[in-house]
Amino acid sequence: SFNSMPQQNKTYTVALFCGLWLLLFALYFPAARAGFVTDYTGWLDQVRHNSFWDFINRTNFKAKSLYQFTQFNTYVLYKLLGTHEWLWHIVFITLHTANAWLLFIFSKQLLDDAGAKNTTITASAGAVLFCASPYISEVVVWEPAFHFLQGLLLVMLILVCVQKLINTHSSKYALYAAVLYLLSLFSLEIFYITPWLVLTLGIFYATLSTTKA
Repeated sequence: SFNSMPQQNKTYTVALFCGLWLLLFALYFPAARAGFVTDYTGWLDQVRHNSFWDFINRTNFKAKSLYQFTQFNTYVLYKLLGTHEWLWHIVFITLHTANAWLLFIFSKQLLDDAGAKNTTITASAGAVLFCASPYISEVVVWEPAFHFLQGLLLVMLILVCVQKLINTHSSKYALYAAVLYLLSLFSLEIFYITPWLVLTLGIFYATLSTTKA
């Protein structure tokens, strides 16, 4: 976990998070008040005029889906932020920064365990490229894309927990991963791939262990 890192590593990871956030803030500054179009207007009408139960369960949608966790989170955000463009923009760039930051933590540990060199530089470069990729700009700018940022956040948190479980054998990380996966079932269909990603991670470490032996 973050708390188990040496102080020097903690300082670097915090500085990296801040640096990635500032990079995103600068990149998307011109679009800070954009993204409130198409699906957003439908969502706004729903959150303003539906009951809490109907909104959470999307009872007025023809396409049925298990988005209760996402709906609850956007309901809370609406109550806190209203329709203030800048506040929503800050939430979005912070979520994207968190995903890039978790990618760094996960990748660096993976490279360290594999015995690679210059792991901090490599993982940092990957996080910066992920952060600044133009292919991901839609989910940062377009407010209806909140569930994509949240979905990836849950996947990355689960992978980091599983990685910590493998390295520390502490059962608490299995519990964390299970709770996060349960939440992901009600957030976005991306949860379908999570077990396969975990399986791939397990195969990687099993192969690594066999090779070292």
